Amino acid sequence: MSGATAEAPRDLPTVVVMGEFSAGKSSLINLLLGEPLMPTQITATQSPAYLLGYGSDPRILAVRRDGGIEEVQTTDPMTLDYRRYEVVRLRRPAPVLKRLMIIDTPGISDPLLPAHALADFADTADMVLWCTLATQAWRESEQSFWREMPSRLKRSSTLVVTKTDLLRAGDLDRLQTRLAAETMGLFKSRVTLSLPRAAAALTGPEEAWAASGGAAILTALGLERADILGPTAGVEQGATGSE
Repeated sequence: MSGATAEAPRDLPTVVVMGEFSAGKSSLINLLLGEPLMPTQITATQSPAYLLGYGSDPRILAVRRDGGIEEVQTTDPMTLDYRRYEVVRLRRPAPVLKRLMIIDTPGISDPLLPAHALADFADTADMVLWCTLATQAWRESEQSFWREMPSRLKRSSTLVVTKTDLLRAGDLDRLQTRLAAETMGLFKSRVTLSLPRAAAALTGPEEAWAASGGAAILTALGLERADILGPTAGVEQGATGSE
């Protein structure tokens, strides 16, 4: 595992997406890629780690759980037998991967994940997007894990509160107040995000994109929508036009 992460080029910043299982990590990455590439419906004990980098020709190279390395004869990660692999390296021509590398990690409680693996990813990371589920946000297991992360990551990373569409407005306000107190000094920023709304608003008016939390995620990453959609893609204008 450590060898697989060490091979990643360092000329682009590396963003590691972490959190508990089913916290919206893969859906967030799909949003950044601008396509539903990453599988989102697999069990906690099947998910490998994914290393995503730019490549004009799609390619998949995988590290098996027995330590062997193979080039997989498919370019669609949805068709992989996840149980065989510990790490899957994807090369895709996604515009965002010209700006950064992305690592999608299994849930922090995954029993098949080697003990050193997440520490290896943390050493590789320039920043972490920590996904926490709005309906059970910032659980004790998450707090304990994150407090062990290097101080440099706490200064550069973002807490992403996902699935906020499942909460009523008053409940979200109370959650924001709690998280502001409990995560003080632990993250550079905090974002609330409705992934379905963000995906629907990706090419839509700025007002809808901002309301979904999508704009705030890109701000945390130092990106704009053109970094996802490509420089020639357009977006819909709101009623008052672009700002």
